[in-house]
Amino acid sequence: MPLHEDYRERLYRDYSRTHGAAAPDATAADPDPRVLESHFGRFLPEDRGARILELGCGAGAFLRFLRARGHRAIEGVERDEGSLAAARARGTVEAVRGDAVEALRARPGSCACVVAVDFLEHFRKDELFPLLDLVAAALVPGPDSAFVGRVPNADGVAWGRVRYGDLTHELAFTANSLRQALRAAGFDAIEVRAEEPVVTGARSLLRWLLWKPLRAALRLYLFAESYAHEGALLTPNLIFRARRTGTRA
Repeated sequence: MPLHEDYRERLYRDYSRTHGAAAPDATAADPDPRVLESHFGRFLPEDRGARILELGCGAGAFLRFLRARGHRAIEGVERDEGSLAAARARGTVEAVRGDAVEALRARPGSCACVVAVDFLEHFRKDELFPLLDLVAAALVPGPDSAFVGRVPNADGVAWGRVRYGDLTHELAFTANSLRQALRAAGFDAIEVRAEEPVVTGARSLLRWLLWKPLRAALRLYLFAESYAHEGALLTPNLIFRARRTGTRA
């Protein structure tokens, strides 16, 4: 008899416990806001009163970053109770329990920004495109509204550590395949960036100094392999912003 089970349902049933790397700790320090600002700041709404919805907000670290940045109309949805408990312990009242798909359906044309950090990779391809359609529909019409996020980079050196570090991950993207997916959902202005080291102190400065020659060497390898090496994004993750401007990207 063939064996079959909805494995994701089992894993999501107690996600923060089974996926040890994601186990939330209410006392753990949030990511350095200078790093988040460098990676995401230029992609977020200038209007601090604009409505921002985060999908899969986890323990609320990005919501706390948004709040500290002065954004007032923020909300995050998360289905894992353990992650929400950690968010509540940090006073993150903007995090609520819910299903991201239903949250998008309930907010047509109402969000200036939808955020999906480490989220899209949890969906299969047959689920991804309906999800992206809902994201597009949830945005306020106009070129200033944006879908912002982070995904595993299949062109990255250590991409497998991210892609396969969680059994609920279904996808990884290259910059090209990410643009392809977003264009298929009607986004026409798409920016994709490498998640490069950000200098905030001595340790991160050392990482930055080491990364520069390593990146050059990796691009040289790609050149030798006859791969499109110029501007190749080689970090484990990609940062993106997608907008609908009415023009072709």
